[in-house]
Amino acid sequence: MSCVITDAQMPGMDGFALIEALRARNLDMPVIFMTGFAHVGFDQRAMALGATCVLYKPFQDTDMIQCIENALRPRKTESPPS
Repeated sequence: MSCVITDAQMPGMDGFALIEALRARNLDMPVIFMTGFAHVGFDQRAMALGATCVLYKPFQDTDMIQCIENALRPRKTESPPS
């Protein structure tokens, strides 16, 4: 799996619980959140859990494409100190 796209609100498990479950299984792939509700602190919480992008519905197709392209770009790794 290269990338996860999830809604914030789903039956049985919300998007935050999903990303926490992925991380608990050491699955460190990019996650794109989408939501139809604007909650205070939503962006900050999603990004703190490692979300690559947050989209608010309704959004343009081009916004989703840009998020996917960004999520699939190779991640920069830290170089060990010299």
